[in-house]
Amino acid sequence: RAASDKKVMVSCDADGREGDVLAWVAQRPHTLWVEERARYKVRNKWAKGIMQSGSAASTPLWDRGLRGEGQVVGIADTGIATDLCYFHDPLHAVPFNAHNAQHRKIVYYRYDQFWGSDADEEGHGSHTTGSLAGDAPEGSPEAAFNGMAPKAKIFFDDIFANNDLMPPDDLDADLYPIPYQLGAVVRSESWGGDSFFYTAPAMETDKFAHEHREFLMVWAAGNEGDLGMFTIGSPATGKNMISVGAHYSTAASLELQSGDSHYFQIDRSDGDPFTMAGACASGFG
Repeated sequence: RAASDKKVMVSCDADGREGDVLAWVAQRPHTLWVEERARYKVRNKWAKGIMQSGSAASTPLWDRGLRGEGQVVGIADTGIATDLCYFHDPLHAVPFNAHNAQHRKIVYYRYDQFWGSDADEEGHGSHTTGSLAGDAPEGSPEAAFNGMAPKAKIFFDDIFANNDLMPPDDLDADLYPIPYQLGAVVRSESWGGDSFFYTAPAMETDKFAHEHREFLMVWAAGNEGDLGMFTIGSPATGKNMISVGAHYSTAASLELQSGDSHYFQIDRSDGDPFTMAGACASGFG
C-alpha cells in the first residue's frame, strides 16, 4: 500500500519467498531504499527536579516561572486516561479528532481506524504525557506529581492498536504536520524500534525538522543503555533531534545525589546564572 507519495509498504504472506519479494522490490527503478518495518516498543515524582537542577527538591526553572504557559506540545503514545486529574477538564469534553484550544489540557486527541483509539489500553501514554505536562488541581496531593511543563497543552496522537504500537507509516507526511500547524513545535516521544541504524523514520523526522526550523523533536534513547554501545534505537538515531536518556534507572537513583549529574551554566540576560542538568541526568521515571 502507498504510505505517502514517496513511500510504499509491502507485506508478504508467501512463506519462504520473502527473499524473492525483497529482490523484486529492490530491482524496481524507482526504489531508493528498502528496510524492514520496525516493531516499536514503549520507552520512559523525581524527574522534574532532576532535569532542572540535579536534585529532586530543586526546580529553578519553575521558580523563574517557566512552566509551559502558552505552549502546545505534541506527543504520540498508547493513549491517555483522560479522566485522570492531570488531564480532566470539567468544563470541556475531550476533543477527539477535533481541535478545541479552550480545553485546559488536551487541545486535540487524534486517532483513526488504522492506529489508535479514544482510550489508553496499555497505560504507558498516560505516564509519558503526565510526565510531560500533567497538571493536577492546585493544592491537591496529586499536584506533587505534576509533569515537567504543567501549564503546557497537549496535541495527542493515539498510536496503539491491536495490542501493538502502530504509528503512521510516514511520520513526515502523516504524524507531524497537523500538530505543528496547530502550535506543537516541540514534540516528545518515548517509543521506538530496536535498530541502531539510521532508518526511514529517523530520516522522515530529520526532513521535517530541516524544513520547519522551529520544530524540536525530543526522543527517548531507549531502555537498553546498560548493555553498552549500539543501544540507541531508531528513530532516536536521527540528526535533527535531541535523544535523551538517564544514566541511572535503578532504585539507587532514589539517593538523588547532586554530584551524580553533569551540569552547565546558563547566563540570563540580567546576568544571573543558574544551573541546569545536562541531557543525560541521574534519575529514572
